[in-house]
Amino acid sequence: MIYLAGYSGRKPDELKRVAESADLHIIDIRMNQRSRVPHWNVRELKALIGARYHWCGALGNVNYQGGEIQIFDSGEGMDYVEAVMELHSEDVLLLCACEERNSCHRTVVGKMLFERGHEVQELDWASALTAPQLNN
Repeated sequence: MIYLAGYSGRKPDELKRVAESADLHIIDIRMNQRSRVPHWNVRELKALIGARYHWCGALGNVNYQGGEIQIFDSGEGMDYVEAVMELHSEDVLLLCACEERNSCHRTVVGKMLFERGHEVQELDWASALTAPQLNN
């Protein structure tokens, strides 16, 4: 399963709890690994999540500062997601900053992965934080 989520409005410890409780590898699909909110920067995320953290800039939105969504390199990015899933035999969560999924590039990426044969769904934070496993 591939889950999609934005971290805006969330706390880093919530992401860690979801990753650990559901055995998820987190794939950061932001174009850049930087945020104006320090605890969402790459160094802090790696310290928090450890080996479960991955970055795939290829699935980033070239126009993240405004304009039509354009994925940097969807083929390379989807191959990367599949490689992480195969290597770790686990589900993944594709993470970006956006709170609203309808205008976010993660939805575009999710559709591409769905068309490639994967199960894809938006993460329900409330359920994920209370359920021991997401895909029961």
